[in-house]
Amino acid sequence: MNGFLLMEQAGYDLAESVKLFEQMKREIEEDKIKEPYFFGTHPRIMERIESYRGLIASRIEKENPGIKNAEVFQTRIKKLLLDNAQLDSQAGRYERAASALLRYIERYSGEAAAYYLLGEANRQQADSDHDKKARENYLKAISLDSAHADSLKMLGIMSFKAGEKTEAKQYLERYLALNAKAADRAYIEQYIKACEKQELEKNSQGGGL
Repeated sequence: MNGFLLMEQAGYDLAESVKLFEQMKREIEEDKIKEPYFFGTHPRIMERIESYRGLIASRIEKENPGIKNAEVFQTRIKKLLLDNAQLDSQAGRYERAASALLRYIERYSGEAAAYYLLGEANRQQADSDHDKKARENYLKAISLDSAHADSLKMLGIMSFKAGEKTEAKQYLERYLALNAKAADRAYIEQYIKACEKQELEKNSQGGGL
């Protein structure tokens, strides 16, 4: 109830409050769990949905539906949506994270950070199809923001592991150029040195033919 009242006082579209619980209900059904831990001491999700619908109906009956301010509401929860997807990915819920990010991208197109996180969710599923999708999303991220360092780093590492040392070196050097004080500089420099070593060996072999 307190959350509902805070939304009303802030002037948000009250119908948006129900959408949150409807989304949680879908996730519960997808994961086949009895109840999300966050609401373990609260009414069940369906009860919460019905409760909020009742509150909204009562406000409408009083001719006080609140200010329609869905755009402001969506803007303020954007970071929360990305943070939640990242937490899902870190917890190993890669498919849920990817699904949430695809919905986010459909609503907020053109954000490099969202494509990077989608790439991470794909990559963590560790198969050739998802690796391909991960690369596509990292590339989309840097097409939107050429200075998106994390995407450059992951493209470099994935290219290295695929045996594409020239491309790997280019991506990783761009990453370090953008992060002069990168905490993982020594780690990335090892990759670059390995790329350079292979290039020297390749040139040496070519010169001897």
